[in-house]
Amino acid sequence: MKQKTLIWIALILAIVALIGYRAYRITSEARRVVANQTREQIDTGISVDTIKVTKQTGILKIPLAVENGRALVSCARVEKFAAGQKADEGVVASVLKNIDIDTGMCRVVVTGTTNGTVFVDVRATGYFVPIPAVVMGDGGTQSVMIADGDIARAKTVKIIDQDNDTAVLTGLADGDMVIISRVNDGDKIRIKQ
Repeated sequence: MKQKTLIWIALILAIVALIGYRAYRITSEARRVVANQTREQIDTGISVDTIKVTKQTGILKIPLAVENGRALVSCARVEKFAAGQKADEGVVASVLKNIDIDTGMCRVVVTGTTNGTVFVDVRATGYFVPIPAVVMGDGGTQSVMIADGDIARAKTVKIIDQDNDTAVLTGLADGDMVIISRVNDGDKIRIKQ
C-alpha cells in the first residue's frame, strides 16, 4: 500500500512538473518578439509605390491590325483615328466612317506599313496612370487608390481612353498621389522614397 502511494505521488509530481514546464515555455514564447511582415505592416503601414498625377495631353499607342494597307475597326472606336496620325513607320491615310455591309465595321487606310499589328499615336487629355492601378468594381465602377496621409482611400474615376499599358482618367485632381501597389481602402500605408 505504501508503495502504491509513493507511485501516485511521483506520478502527480511528474504531471505538475510537466504542466509547469509547458506553462514556462508558453509564456517565454509569448514574450518573444517575432519580426514578420504582417506585424510590421500593422505598425508602420504597407510600403507602396505612388505617382503624382497632373492633367496633361499625351500620346496613347492604339493597336490596329493592318492587312493590305487596310484595317477594320469597330465604328465605336473609329473616332479615335484621323488622317495624318503616325502608325509605326507609316501614317493613317484616311478614315472611312461608312459601315462596311459585309463586316459591320469601319475602315481605316494606312500607308507605309507592313501587314500585322501597328500602333497608331492617338492624342488624349486627362490623368495618365498605369492600367493595373485602376480597380474595376461591381457594376462597372472604376476607382484608384489615393494616398491620404498614411491611409489608402478609394477614389471613383472614369476611364476615357486607354492603350495596352496606360489608362487616361477623369475624376482625379492635380497633385493626387495615385497608389500603384495593391492595397485596400482604409489600409495604413507608407510611401516608398
